[in-house]
This record gives sequence, C-alpha cells and structure tokens, in this order.
Amino acid sequence: MQSCHLDQEANLRLKCYGGDDCCTPENQCWIGEGDCDTDDDCKSPSICGSKNCYSRSMGENVNWNLNIVWTSLGYGFTAGGLWDDEDDCCQRRCRPVDTCGHGVGGCFKDEDCNEYHFCMHSSCLNRELFPLSSYPDNTLDNYGFADHCCVRQCNNVNRCAFLSLGCQLDSDCLEGLKCDVANNTCIDIDECSLTPASCPEVDNAVCYNYPYGYQCACDNGYSGLRFKIKYAL
Repeated sequence: MQSCHLDQEANLRLKCYGGDDCCTPENQCWIGEGDCDTDDDCKSPSICGSKNCYSRSMGENVNWNLNIVWTSLGYGFTAGGLWDDEDDCCQRRCRPVDTCGHGVGGCFKDEDCNEYHFCMHSSCLNRELFPLSSYPDNTLDNYGFADHCCVRQCNNVNRCAFLSLGCQLDSDCLEGLKCDVANNTCIDIDECSLTPASCPEVDNAVCYNYPYGYQCACDNGYSGLRFKIKYAL
C-alpha cells in the first residue's frame, strides 16, 4: 500500500533561495530568504538587507555558512542558497548594529533596542503603549500578536519618577514633572516660577516649590491660612 509523503523537492521550491523573481510584494520572504529588492518584498517586521545573503554581516558572533540553518537570533542563512556577493536577503529590522526605538519591532533582546529602551514580548499591538493615532504601522498588517517591539523605559503607561532616566516626552513622567529631553531625565516643574503665578494673589504669601508639586503659605512673620495647592505624592 502506498502512502503520501512530503515532497522535499517541492517543499524547497516554496522558499526563496536566490533569484530576483522569488521575493515580491505578493510572495513576501522571511528572514534569510532572497533575493529581495525592497522592504515590501519581506514579511514585516523583517526588512530587505544589502548584499547580505552571502555575508557574515547578517549577524554578530554567529558562525554559519550555506549548509546550516539560521539560528534563533534571526540573522540570515538559507541552506542551499544560490547566493553571490551582490544578493540581498531579508533580515531582522531591529539588531544590535541597527537598533530600534519605541514602537518598532521585531526585536529579540534588549540589545536590539535604542538606549533607555527594552524589548517587550508580545507588545507590538498593545494599544495602551502604541495608540493607532501615534503608531499607525502597529496593526495586524505589519505585526502579529506574538511580535516583540522596543519600548521606552519611561512611557505613557509606566510613567517615571523624579530623576528617572528614559523619558522622551513630558507625558512619560509623573504629574508635577517634565522630561529634560537632552538628558532623558524626569525633572521637577518649578511651579513657583510660572506665569501666571501658581499661588493666588494673597498679601504676604509665599510659594514653596517641591518635587512633584508646590505649596502656598503665609510669609515669615505672618499668620493665617496655610494651604497646599498641589502635591502629587
């Protein structure tokens, strides 16, 4: 009795191991496959590399050649590939040599992300972290639910405390703080120096600034109402 078996030769033909006509926007390739011409020829979140099919530039500290399969690091390879030095293969978008920022995937490890970022598992479609209004590319057209994206240490979901590193926007910091973008640090807002004044116009009143807020009180030598206007923590 005959039985069905996997046609290994036919299975290989489903992969792109060389040639300009295999990777197209209609037949997108995955990491290690080629030859690609543009990013549209690769399955997101992978991108089209440059002259990397037959090169160690696909990864760092990864020993490979044409006869072994790519590793879990995601740097290219393809067994039996008909490559030359000019061929372009699909590769990971986020790599230690080409790191990614907030909301960009797919990363495998923290080293694939920019400074003050980390690789968060299954996060690319997280609407709290990446609202569509600000991250229109973070959809099912480009990412799966299991894809990992780079996330800022301070963000709109996990807002950071006084002098914490990793912010880019004021909204990345707790109330009463703002982001010193040049140093990526959450610093205090000096409400007492704001115009109009934070304290109401009361004779002989003084404003005291604190991290996260401020306090209005009577000046020395005067008594009366002593009250907090704002003190977040």
